[in-house]
Amino acid sequence: MVPVSFFYVFNLTFFGTLMCYPIIHFLDNQIRLREYFDYLEDIMIHVASIFGLECIGRIEGKRGIWTKSTKGTPDKKVGSVGISVRHWVAAHGFALNVTTDLSYFDHIVACGLENAKATSIEAEAKERGLQEQVTMERAVQGVSETFCRKFHKVQVTEETMTTEQLANYVSSFE
Repeated sequence: MVPVSFFYVFNLTFFGTLMCYPIIHFLDNQIRLREYFDYLEDIMIHVASIFGLECIGRIEGKRGIWTKSTKGTPDKKVGSVGISVRHWVAAHGFALNVTTDLSYFDHIVACGLENAKATSIEAEAKERGLQEQVTMERAVQGVSETFCRKFHKVQVTEETMTTEQLANYVSSFE
């Protein structure tokens, strides 16, 4: 079993974005930073596939996951990866647009990528005529299941903590 301190999941229902903040000690888990980014992208790709949406990741200069264009190139961004590492402890993780109100992206440049268009699993499923109903509950379940597979069946718990509690926990590794 790989030791993972928390599996911290936020459900931002106002935005419809699933935020996942695993807190992992890199040295204890013998994992490299790039490998961890790949794992997080793989988890999001799998969750999108639960709803019938094929996505791609590991694109140089465009971390996160993207829908595929008809040419097989990245098209629209579905999920973002961003972590903070302090004293070999990873905090933050990823944001996956599940049922996100995409109108908010009309007012920002997401991830600093000028020409990137944001989308959600729900919007793409509707546009492509996919039959699977997109729900936040199923996405959270998919993230938990996939995280366990990726990290060798770790014990996963969903916890709620304040920002101050999270900061105190991370600083305890100093």
